[in-house]
Amino acid sequence: MRNWIRHVRRGDFAAIPEDLGFNNAAKLALLVDGYDLTGGVTECFAISQRVVAEFRSTASTTATALDLWIALFGMQRGYRFCGLLPEGEDLHVLDLLVEALRDALLALKPTQRAGIISLIVSERVEERSSLFDE
Repeated sequence: MRNWIRHVRRGDFAAIPEDLGFNNAAKLALLVDGYDLTGGVTECFAISQRVVAEFRSTASTTATALDLWIALFGMQRGYRFCGLLPEGEDLHVLDLLVEALRDALLALKPTQRAGIISLIVSERVEERSSLFDE
């Protein structure tokens, strides 16, 4: 299952498993650095909370692919920091987030895809970063 990450890193978003789910999406979440992209922890979590709140109230989202990826990053970091795994309704909402991110990435136009690919952290950064400790 790990080979799909290499494909995603190159922009082959169809390689993201359809049934990935939040509890198996840490590597996907950490392909971007939501803290860096948003300017910090507070900003990252604000986006995460907004996106998750929308899913809770409507079971869908109007968020962009980038906001969805930032939200996934933020929620993964939050649960990792707390040492917990989501359960019940929380897990359901986060599974919807992963599914929506996959769908949004697949729907990107070529220039949008190129922009998103440029935000994926390099493997060297990944190797050195404590963000990637599972």
